[in-house]
Amino acid sequence: MGNLSNINNKFIVVDDGNVLIGATSTYPQGNNTILKLYSPSIPRFYLQNTTTGSNVTDGSQFYVSSSDLYITNSESANIILSTGATPRMTIDSSGNVGIGTTSPGTFYPGNHNLVVGDGNADSAITVYANSANTSYLLFADGTSGGSSYASQVRYNHSTNHMEFATNDSTVAKMTLDDNGNVGIGTSSITNYGSTYKNLDVSGSNGAYITLIGTTNTVKVDIAAETTAGYVGTDGLRMSHISGLLRVSNGNVTGIVDRLEGEGLAERCPVPGDRRAFSVRLTPSGLADFEQLACAHEKWVDELLGNITADEATELSAFIGRTTPERQIEAAE
Repeated sequence: MGNLSNINNKFIVVDDGNVLIGATSTYPQGNNTILKLYSPSIPRFYLQNTTTGSNVTDGSQFYVSSSDLYITNSESANIILSTGATPRMTIDSSGNVGIGTTSPGTFYPGNHNLVVGDGNADSAITVYANSANTSYLLFADGTSGGSSYASQVRYNHSTNHMEFATNDSTVAKMTLDDNGNVGIGTSSITNYGSTYKNLDVSGSNGAYITLIGTTNTVKVDIAAETTAGYVGTDGLRMSHISGLLRVSNGNVTGIVDRLEGEGLAERCPVPGDRRAFSVRLTPSGLADFEQLACAHEKWVDELLGNITADEATELSAFIGRTTPERQIEAAE
């Protein structure tokens, strides 16, 4: 069949089966059946049925504006991409995106969710980078400066560290290293040997670890100043002190009595337990302790300075095999 055209050559069927709308030549050349839609401004292809209606604002459309391709569903309904007759990705009318699910809007309340998986098998989101770079998951509350990366979760492939950053900063606030050690306030985690998993907390003006038990309103602050470490102002129960020092309760009572008499420590009631007391350092006792702690740390460093990390690990393991009763006897 020869060329069939309408008025002004707007619709042409050529010999090789190509269909031209608004065009006079095919591309590429050959025997492939091609539908070519051309407009000098915005070519559009509409899809409508009895459900959508036939007005210009009904149905769905493909069109090109400038160099951008638009796929638009003008209805309050989904856009669904399928393979093998199975839906693979769904964009719902609120802008939620589901991969492996057709109902992404049923999860977190709000718009613009990304949901991966159908709940019937393992699901994953993979961020791929080479071994010398970093993979990022970024959280933003703006489009420029620090607000474009207000918080970050990132994996440094060169060091095999997982890092967490907050407050519009790229500096890691918490780091999980390749040995399972955790650093808070530092990415240079002190390693005491492969036998142990370490929590390294650092701060230029001091660092604190706070443990709070809500059942009995028990709070323990373990704080490290720039020059010394000490138990915080809430103090510890007598039984806790004897356990930490591995001595008897009577031994601790005598020590606390002397410290209290010298104004270096004080007994405080424990909220919710009229029979219990906690012991804490007074400001004077705290000042003395900081001086003693520095001197003690220096003495220990000099005493054990020639012991390697592996030898220290073996020594700690050996001491750990002794029973608490024998340790208390030795201390007394």
